Amino acid sequence: VDWLLFRRPGEHQVFLNVGGIANLTYVAEELADVVAFDTGPGNALIDHIVRDATGRPGAIDEGGAMALSGTEDAEAVARFLEHPYFRAAPPKSTGKELFGREAALKLSELVHPGKSLSSLGEGEVNDLLATAALVTARSVAESVRFLPREPVLSRMVVSGGGLKNAAVLKALCELMSPCPVVGLDDLGLDPDAKEAVAFAVLADRAVAGEFGNVPSATGASAYVVLGKISSGL
Repeated sequence: VDWLLFRRPGEHQVFLNVGGIANLTYVAEELADVVAFDTGPGNALIDHIVRDATGRPGAIDEGGAMALSGTEDAEAVARFLEHPYFRAAPPKSTGKELFGREAALKLSELVHPGKSLSSLGEGEVNDLLATAALVTARSVAESVRFLPREPVLSRMVVSGGGLKNAAVLKALCELMSPCPVVGLDDLGLDPDAKEAVAFAVLADRAVAGEFGNVPSATGASAYVVLGKISSGL
Protein backbone atom coordinates (compact mmCIF):
# COMPACT_ATOMS: atom_id res chain seq x y z
CA VAL A 1 0.00 0.00 0.00
CA ASP A 2 2.88 2.40 0.72
CA TRP A 3 4.18 1.71 -2.78
CA LEU A 4 0.77 2.07 -4.41
CA LEU A 5 -0.04 5.38 -2.72
CA PHE A 6 3.26 7.17 -2.21
CA ARG A 7 5.96 6.09 -4.69
CA ARG A 8 7.54 8.94 -6.63
CA PRO A 9 9.69 8.74 -9.80
CA GLY A 10 13.40 8.46 -9.06
CA GLU A 11 12.97 8.64 -5.28
CA HIS A 12 13.86 6.26 -2.45
CA GLN A 13 11.68 6.59 0.64
CA VAL A 14 11.23 4.82 3.96
CA PHE A 15 7.80 4.52 5.56
CA LEU A 16 8.19 3.82 9.27
CA ASN A 17 5.40 2.64 11.53
CA VAL A 18 6.19 2.90 15.23
CA GLY A 19 3.68 0.82 17.15
CA GLY A 20 4.65 -1.50 19.99
CA ILE A 21 7.11 -2.91 17.46
CA ALA A 22 8.60 -0.68 14.76
CA ASN A 23 8.52 -1.73 11.11
CA LEU A 24 9.64 -0.05 7.92
CA THR A 25 8.86 -0.26 4.23
CA TYR A 26 11.43 0.83 1.68
CA VAL A 27 9.61 2.31 -1.30
CA ALA A 28 11.53 2.58 -4.56
CA GLU A 29 10.20 3.31 -8.02
CA GLU A 30 10.02 -0.39 -8.94
CA LEU A 31 7.85 -2.78 -6.91
CA ALA A 32 10.49 -5.52 -7.12
CA ASP A 33 12.83 -3.32 -5.05
CA VAL A 34 10.40 -2.88 -2.15
CA VAL A 35 11.65 -4.24 1.18
CA ALA A 36 9.74 -4.36 4.47
CA PHE A 37 10.58 -5.77 7.91
CA ASP A 38 10.37 -5.19 11.66
CA THR A 39 13.31 -3.13 12.92
CA GLY A 40 12.80 -3.98 16.61
CA PRO A 41 11.09 -2.26 19.55
CA GLY A 42 8.88 0.77 18.96
CA ASN A 43 6.86 1.85 21.98
CA ALA A 44 7.00 -1.55 23.70
CA LEU A 45 10.01 -0.87 25.93
CA ILE A 46 8.83 2.65 26.75
CA ASP A 47 5.32 1.55 27.73
CA HIS A 48 6.50 -1.34 29.91
CA ILE A 49 8.98 0.92 31.71
CA VAL A 50 6.34 3.54 32.50
CA ARG A 51 3.80 0.96 33.64
CA ASP A 52 6.21 -0.95 35.88
CA ALA A 53 7.66 2.26 37.32
CA THR A 54 4.28 3.82 38.11
CA GLY A 55 2.25 0.70 38.83
CA ARG A 56 -0.48 1.99 36.48
CA PRO A 57 -1.38 -0.54 33.72
CA GLY A 58 -2.38 2.03 31.10
CA ALA A 59 0.29 4.63 31.79
CA ILE A 60 2.35 6.09 28.92
CA ASP A 61 5.04 8.71 28.52
CA GLU A 62 2.70 11.32 27.07
CA GLY A 63 4.41 13.02 24.14
CA GLY A 64 7.78 11.67 25.28
CA ALA A 65 7.95 14.38 27.96
CA MET A 66 9.55 12.14 30.58
CA ALA A 67 12.19 10.88 28.17
CA LEU A 68 13.00 14.43 27.08
CA SER A 69 13.64 15.27 30.73
CA GLY A 70 16.17 12.46 31.07
CA THR A 71 19.66 11.67 29.80
CA GLU A 72 20.22 8.58 27.69
CA ASP A 73 22.86 5.99 28.57
CA ALA A 74 24.70 5.46 25.26
CA GLU A 75 26.67 2.47 26.59
CA ALA A 76 23.46 0.71 27.67
CA VAL A 77 21.97 1.37 24.23
CA ALA A 78 24.99 -0.15 22.52
CA ARG A 79 24.87 -3.24 24.75
CA PHE A 80 21.14 -3.70 24.21
CA LEU A 81 21.61 -3.47 20.44
CA GLU A 82 24.00 -6.44 20.59
CA HIS A 83 20.89 -8.66 20.49
CA PRO A 84 21.20 -10.95 17.44
CA TYR A 85 17.85 -9.80 16.01
CA PHE A 86 19.36 -6.47 15.04
CA ARG A 87 22.09 -8.19 13.01
CA ALA A 88 19.73 -10.55 11.18
CA ALA A 89 19.01 -9.68 7.55
CA PRO A 90 15.40 -9.36 6.34
CA PRO A 91 12.87 -10.73 5.68
CA LYS A 92 12.30 -10.89 9.44
CA SER A 93 9.68 -10.06 12.02
CA THR A 94 9.54 -9.85 15.79
CA GLY A 95 7.18 -9.06 18.66
CA LYS A 96 6.88 -8.63 22.39
CA GLU A 97 8.22 -12.13 22.95
CA LEU A 98 11.61 -10.50 22.28
CA PHE A 99 10.99 -6.83 23.00
CA GLY A 100 8.31 -6.75 25.68
CA ARG A 101 8.45 -6.57 29.46
CA GLU A 102 11.45 -8.87 29.89
CA ALA A 103 13.47 -6.73 27.48
CA ALA A 104 12.40 -3.59 29.38
CA LEU A 105 13.67 -5.13 32.61
CA LYS A 106 16.94 -6.04 30.90
CA LEU A 107 17.40 -2.46 29.69
CA SER A 108 16.61 -1.18 33.18
CA GLU A 109 19.32 -3.43 34.62
CA LEU A 110 21.82 -2.11 32.05
CA VAL A 111 21.08 1.51 32.99
CA HIS A 112 20.58 1.06 36.74
CA PRO A 113 22.43 -2.13 37.79
CA GLY A 114 21.16 -3.79 40.94
CA LYS A 115 17.97 -1.73 41.16
CA SER A 116 14.46 -2.95 40.48
CA LEU A 117 12.49 -0.92 37.98
CA SER A 118 9.70 -0.29 40.49
CA SER A 119 12.17 1.22 42.98
CA LEU A 120 13.59 3.86 40.64
CA GLY A 121 13.20 7.55 41.42
CA GLU A 122 11.65 10.00 38.96
CA GLY A 123 14.97 11.14 37.50
CA GLU A 124 16.17 7.56 37.12
CA VAL A 125 12.97 6.60 35.30
CA ASN A 126 13.35 9.58 32.97
CA ASP A 127 16.93 8.54 32.16
CA LEU A 128 15.74 5.00 31.44
CA LEU A 129 12.97 6.29 29.16
CA ALA A 130 15.45 8.51 27.31
CA THR A 131 17.61 5.42 26.81
CA ALA A 132 14.63 3.36 25.57
CA ALA A 133 13.69 6.10 23.09
CA LEU A 134 17.25 6.05 21.75
CA VAL A 135 17.15 2.25 21.45
CA THR A 136 14.08 2.58 19.22
CA ALA A 137 15.59 5.35 17.11
CA ARG A 138 19.00 3.72 16.70
CA SER A 139 17.55 0.31 15.83
CA VAL A 140 15.54 2.01 13.07
CA ALA A 141 18.42 4.12 11.76
CA GLU A 142 20.85 1.19 11.73
CA SER A 143 18.33 -0.96 9.84
CA VAL A 144 18.88 1.26 6.79
CA ARG A 145 21.99 -0.79 6.05
CA PHE A 146 19.73 -3.66 5.00
CA LEU A 147 18.13 -1.63 2.20
CA PRO A 148 19.06 -2.45 -1.41
CA ARG A 149 22.22 -0.72 -2.59
CA GLU A 150 22.16 1.66 0.41
CA PRO A 151 20.32 4.38 -1.55
CA VAL A 152 20.28 8.08 -0.76
CA LEU A 153 16.90 8.44 0.94
CA SER A 154 14.67 11.35 -0.01
CA ARG A 155 12.60 11.14 3.18
CA MET A 156 11.47 8.99 6.10
CA VAL A 157 7.71 9.15 6.73
CA VAL A 158 6.55 8.20 10.24
CA SER A 159 3.18 6.93 11.43
CA GLY A 160 1.91 4.99 14.44
CA GLY A 161 1.80 5.96 18.09
CA GLY A 162 5.52 6.67 18.12
CA LEU A 163 4.88 9.69 15.91
CA LYS A 164 3.53 11.38 19.06
CA ASN A 165 6.70 10.68 21.06
CA ALA A 166 8.91 13.75 20.66
CA ALA A 167 11.94 11.98 22.18
CA VAL A 168 11.85 9.20 19.57
CA LEU A 169 11.32 11.70 16.74
CA LYS A 170 14.11 13.99 17.94
CA ALA A 171 16.57 11.08 18.01
CA LEU A 172 15.39 9.85 14.60
CA CYS A 173 15.88 13.29 13.06
CA GLU A 174 19.41 13.48 14.42
CA LEU A 175 20.37 9.94 13.39
CA MET A 176 18.82 10.11 9.91
CA SER A 177 20.19 13.54 8.98
CA PRO A 178 20.39 14.80 6.24
CA CYS A 179 17.38 12.64 5.30
CA PRO A 180 14.20 14.54 6.30
CA VAL A 181 11.94 12.82 8.86
CA VAL A 182 8.28 13.82 8.50
CA GLY A 183 4.90 12.63 9.73
CA LEU A 184 2.40 10.89 7.47
CA ASP A 185 0.08 13.87 7.94
CA ASP A 186 2.59 15.89 5.89
CA LEU A 187 1.56 13.70 2.95
CA GLY A 188 -2.13 14.41 3.51
CA LEU A 189 -3.12 11.20 5.31
CA ASP A 190 -4.15 11.09 8.97
CA PRO A 191 -1.64 8.73 10.64
CA ASP A 192 -4.44 7.28 12.78
CA ALA A 193 -6.30 6.27 9.61
CA LYS A 194 -3.40 4.60 7.82
CA GLU A 195 -4.20 1.01 8.78
CA ALA A 196 -7.88 1.42 7.85
CA VAL A 197 -6.91 2.93 4.49
CA ALA A 198 -4.41 0.14 3.90
CA PHE A 199 -6.98 -2.60 4.45
CA ALA A 200 -9.50 -0.79 2.25
CA VAL A 201 -6.93 -0.65 -0.57
CA LEU A 202 -6.07 -4.34 -0.13
CA ALA A 203 -9.77 -5.26 -0.09
CA ASP A 204 -10.29 -3.33 -3.32
CA ARG A 205 -7.44 -5.24 -4.96
CA ALA A 206 -8.86 -8.56 -3.75
CA VAL A 207 -12.28 -7.76 -5.24
CA ALA A 208 -10.57 -6.78 -8.50
CA GLY A 209 -8.52 -10.02 -8.51
CA GLU A 210 -5.24 -8.12 -8.21
CA PHE A 211 -2.29 -9.31 -6.12
CA GLY A 212 -1.76 -7.63 -2.77
CA ASN A 213 1.55 -8.99 -1.51
CA VAL A 214 5.17 -8.05 -2.19
CA PRO A 215 7.41 -11.15 -2.40
CA SER A 216 10.62 -9.12 -2.02
CA ALA A 217 9.32 -7.94 1.37
CA THR A 218 7.84 -11.16 2.78
CA GLY A 219 9.91 -13.85 1.11
CA ALA A 220 6.83 -15.32 -0.61
CA SER A 221 7.45 -17.34 -3.77
CA ALA A 222 4.85 -15.56 -5.91
CA TYR A 223 2.44 -12.63 -6.22
CA VAL A 224 -1.01 -13.66 -4.93
CA VAL A 225 -4.47 -12.22 -4.29
CA LEU A 226 -4.87 -11.75 -0.53
CA GLY A 227 -7.90 -12.35 1.64
CA LYS A 228 -11.14 -14.25 1.23
CA ILE A 229 -14.44 -12.96 -0.11
CA SER A 230 -17.46 -14.44 1.70
CA SER A 231 -20.91 -13.71 0.25
CA GLY A 232 -24.33 -14.03 1.85
CA LEU A 233 -23.31 -12.82 5.30
